Amino acid sequence: TKLRPSSPYSASKASADLLTIAAHTTYLQDVVIARCTNNYGPRQHREKLIPTLIYHAMRDEPLPIYGSGQQIRDWIHVEDCALGLIAAFEHGTPGKIYHLGARDEHTNLGIARTILKQLGKPESLICHVDDRPGHDARYALATRHSLESLGWKARIPFRTGFEEIVREISSQLELLANSQLVTQFGTNIADITGGETGVPNPAQSALRPAMGSWAIQFINHGLHQHRRQRSQSKTSQRETNRLARFVTQDISYQ
Repeated sequence: TKLRPSSPYSASKASADLLTIAAHTTYLQDVVIARCTNNYGPRQHREKLIPTLIYHAMRDEPLPIYGSGQQIRDWIHVEDCALGLIAAFEHGTPGKIYHLGARDEHTNLGIARTILKQLGKPESLICHVDDRPGHDARYALATRHSLESLGWKARIPFRTGFEEIVREISSQLELLANSQLVTQFGTNIADITGGETGVPNPAQSALRPAMGSWAIQFINHGLHQHRRQRSQSKTSQRETNRLARFVTQDISYQ
């Protein structure tokens, strides 16, 4: 199938494929291309669909769903995707393209409903928002070639893997809420993460395994932002203005 990107975002991915294929064609570079369907799994960035929906559901906030929510995606566990990438690297033929998918399609609305059901939340939390421009109705890949040539296939069933991920992320968020760590940049966070020194308080460091690296990353990001804001407040107004001019000039060249 010819590449037909519908947005600048997808066009950037298509361009990367074309550059890679051209490098192999012209210079015989030893490269393979692996295209994977939507990933889900532990420690996924909160801007992604599943962590975002869980986050809002845990806080009894509206779950934003683009348009009708009938966009279809094939979901694959990140561990299966990683094994597929390894298989393509070790067994793939230079210049070839491999599709990694789980053949487990669900609508975005269906994902939201599943999360709400597992967390015991009402579907009334679903909030339909304006669809984004160029939003594709369906992502799907023909994986037969990859299955046959790489000897790889997705092994984690969506139902099992998805339920586990919802439990993991929701439990981490619940722990954060109970400890009031999200809204504080004081002793509790510093004790657990190490704060300014990077050395956790032994009495509190036992919380780290329970929170998981996803939550620790979330907290450390907040600490970084807090330290950055504090540092900026100590900067003179003249230096701040100079920095602002520099940043503005730099942006103009992007």
